[in-house]
Amino acid sequence: VRQQRKHIAPKREDDEIDFYVHNPSGPPEGGEVPFVLESTEDISYLLRAVVVVKAWHTEVFTQAVLANAPEMFRFAGPETFARATEAFGGPGPLTKVLVVPALPSGTEARQQSIEVLRAKGIDSVIAFRTMLADLINHIE
Repeated sequence: VRQQRKHIAPKREDDEIDFYVHNPSGPPEGGEVPFVLESTEDISYLLRAVVVVKAWHTEVFTQAVLANAPEMFRFAGPETFARATEAFGGPGPLTKVLVVPALPSGTEARQQSIEVLRAKGIDSVIAFRTMLADLINHIE
C-alpha cells in the first residue's frame, strides 16, 4: 500500500485517490475480483488497485444517495483514472475500489445500488465493517 504524502497540499486531481494497492503475490489462479469485497479471500484477488475512502460513516449507500453525489465518482473518470494508471505503472489491470459505509441490506435496493456503482465505473466496493474486521483479525 502506498499513500500520498499528507504534508503537501494536493492538487484537486491528486486528492481523488486515497491509496494505491499492489499485491506482490498476485491473485489466486482462476479467480475474479468480486464486486462486493466481503472477506480477506475476496481482497486477495486484487492485483493492483486505486482505493477511495468515502467518509460518510453513518450513511447507507442507497440509489438516492449515489445519484445525488457525483463528486464521489470523480476518481473513476477517464482523466483522473488515466493519471492514476500512469502514476502507479506496472503490468496488469488497475481495479477501482470504493470504500463505503454500507450497502442497503434489502436485496432489491442493494442490487440497484450496485448497478449505479457499476454504471459510474466502480469495479469493486468494500464496506468499512469488512475492512475493520480484517484489520482486527490481523492484530497480534
